[in-house]
Amino acid sequence: MGSASRWTSPLAFFLTASALKVQENPPRAACDCLPWKTAFASHGADCSKWGEEGCKRYFMQLPDETFCLNVETHLSDPQQWCYVSSECQKDAVAPVWGASNNPHPANWKYCDGGARRLGDFKIKELVSWCKKNDLEIGFVVQFAYPALQHFTVPDVVEFWGLTMPEAMPMEQRLAAPIMPELREELQAHVNSSKTLFIGSRTGHPPYLVLEGKQAYWINFGSALLKKFLRGEDIWSEPSKLNSVRCVSGCPKTVAPWWSIANEKVQ
Repeated sequence: MGSASRWTSPLAFFLTASALKVQENPPRAACDCLPWKTAFASHGADCSKWGEEGCKRYFMQLPDETFCLNVETHLSDPQQWCYVSSECQKDAVAPVWGASNNPHPANWKYCDGGARRLGDFKIKELVSWCKKNDLEIGFVVQFAYPALQHFTVPDVVEFWGLTMPEAMPMEQRLAAPIMPELREELQAHVNSSKTLFIGSRTGHPPYLVLEGKQAYWINFGSALLKKFLRGEDIWSEPSKLNSVRCVSGCPKTVAPWWSIANEKVQ
């Protein structure tokens, strides 16, 4: 739930040396990014090998808008990609889709610097966008923003003078004192004002999103806990699975929290 930690790349499942075919001389319009729902509904895009959470609950639920996503999670400088028509033959890759019955499946391409990117949203804007489209923010942030590598939330909270929730299992919250090199790296991110994702040790929330001097905690909230207690389908409203609250640098902040729901999804 919100976990992409086991994936080496969303494209790696179907992009092998034997599956790639780069073509030339396209009609220009054919190489425009396809709206996501259109790619699946009309162009044979098939994400079944990404698993239920990744495919059915995320990629196939993206709105019918055109934008680019991180090609891989947990990278400091990820490339971006989108689906394009099978007619696109320049800088496009035609994968072997396997389960798709469409004889002309969608290609994909790396996006150039001028393309619209999900990561262009600030975190508050992305939260609103997820609510509008009923998407799980804990998953979306991992395909929107670059990530801090080699360190997780417990390793960095000291930078903001925060502590991990006491209710959190000890093996998940204990960390060594922050080293000068890491402190310098975090300060550089603060100074850049660029948005940065910081993951967890389990692959599930809680996460942090750093945006300039502000730090946002992402974790399961009261709405998810109520669904657990009532025996309801927790995926009936994905946008309510997680809460996003500022824990540092904002006029109003909250303390990092842990939920019983965290223990149920580990």
